[in-house]
Amino acid sequence: MSYRLDAAISDFDRMRRWAEGVTGAVVAPLAQRLGLLPLTTGFRADLPRLLRDLSRGGPVTHVEADFWGGDGDQTAALWRAGVREWGPVHTSDFSGPREDWPSPCSAYPRAAR
Repeated sequence: MSYRLDAAISDFDRMRRWAEGVTGAVVAPLAQRLGLLPLTTGFRADLPRLLRDLSRGGPVTHVEADFWGGDGDQTAALWRAGVREWGPVHTSDFSGPREDWPSPCSAYPRAAR
């Protein structure tokens, strides 16, 4: 079994408002009032601009994962206020917690949700 994920994660309501005016944009609801925007080919063309613009209203995480047969890798970056604040960081080591990666609580404080 394999999967590939390339998405932006941020506040659901803000992402949904943004997506209303964009052809092909779909935001899936996640726990804690977050939303996941799959980054299809059309969005990847100018990804830094998209993440910069989305992050002006609150933190945005760009996540990528690619797995096949139990092996794979993950990459993540955090954007805030139009600036990439952390990452991209890439790993294929899943032996334990990644202490140097921001936690969801630090990336999305309650006031930003």
